[in-house]
Amino acid sequence: MQKRNDFYRQLPLNTRAQVDEALTRLKTLVEPMVERHTKEMGVKPSRLYYKPTISRWGQCNIKDRSIYISTYVLLLPDFCVEHIVVHELCHLLEPSHNARFYALMDKYFPRWREARKETHRLLKQKAA
Repeated sequence: MQKRNDFYRQLPLNTRAQVDEALTRLKTLVEPMVERHTKEMGVKPSRLYYKPTISRWGQCNIKDRSIYISTYVLLLPDFCVEHIVVHELCHLLEPSHNARFYALMDKYFPRWREARKETHRLLKQKAA
């Protein structure tokens, strides 16, 4: 648990300026990914928003078709962030984590297994 906490502490979000700067960076990173993949996949979230959650990297609300991305994805390599974006967009096509969902992941982001493994590895290592 300490390693996990150390990981998240690498992105300070204690002041309004820190939060604003993180949000600007996040939008610059994530929104082009969403735009590119929504065109490719033929889906579009109704709303995209960000919040500093540590319990999930992202979440898709199927009912209102909104997607949130954790602010803490800024601590991940870009290809791991893209995995999260595609994962949530795939839920707009398939709500469950079933064979169809993983087939969609294979189609739209073939490196998803590698990205998931790297994300888990980063969480387990102690922050520098």
